[in-house]
Amino acid sequence: MAQHWRDIIKDLRARVGELEEAIKSHRSQKADDRCIFDDDELYKVLGDNIKCDRQVGSKEAMLENCKKFIEKRCESGRWATYTKLEETLKDVIQDMKDRLEDVDPDPSPRNGTRQSLQNRIDYLERVLKGE
Repeated sequence: MAQHWRDIIKDLRARVGELEEAIKSHRSQKADDRCIFDDDELYKVLGDNIKCDRQVGSKEAMLENCKKFIEKRCESGRWATYTKLEETLKDVIQDMKDRLEDVDPDPSPRNGTRQSLQNRIDYLERVLKGE
């Protein structure tokens, strides 16, 4: 009998973990990353095959609600816009390039610090380009 209860508790803990992960994943979508597909993923964990409601009513009402959303949440929210993030990333890349000049000028692969910094710059530039 005790084993039966241990199994039930183990299953419940696993289920709570699954629900927590779904909620955390949904919450991690920032700004305009979040969309109806994220809602679908969140709702999928319920197992009832009900997706989010895609019926938005009139286009005018939807656009008005979008304006309200932006005014209430986005404009004064704590998350930077993608434009601001891209500007910041460009500044960081330029700062890294400037600092690269201060690193030992030996461009050979033996210069690990210089190569590591150059690899990071290359990576960030690819991210900025969407690669």
